[in-house]
Amino acid sequence: MTADVQRYLDRIEFVRNPDCSAECLRALHVAHLNHVPYETIDLRLDIPVSMDIEAIYKKVVLRRRGGYCYELNRLFAWLLRKLGFKLHYLSASLWHGERGLRILAQLEHRFW
Repeated sequence: MTADVQRYLDRIEFVRNPDCSAECLRALHVAHLNHVPYETIDLRLDIPVSMDIEAIYKKVVLRRRGGYCYELNRLFAWLLRKLGFKLHYLSASLWHGERGLRILAQLEHRFW
């Protein structure tokens, strides 16, 4: 199975002809947010989650499920690259109050 851009666009009900404009990027983002839910079901059930694009595509596009942040961002990045957008990945951290709870949003392995 090879991931198909048009099926992804159909999944998010994106009906216009995509281009690499800022307006199109915004419309793609809104369509993705409106049609693909954030979910952590697999994580909560201790079901292994793959960062393989084919596995994420099957889950989100073919099985019409949602995914958690890394899955959804990876799939959306795949779509944008296929449409001709140039991407850069960033990581971030969150500092929570004086007690210093720090949460890193950084991957141990580079999946991209």
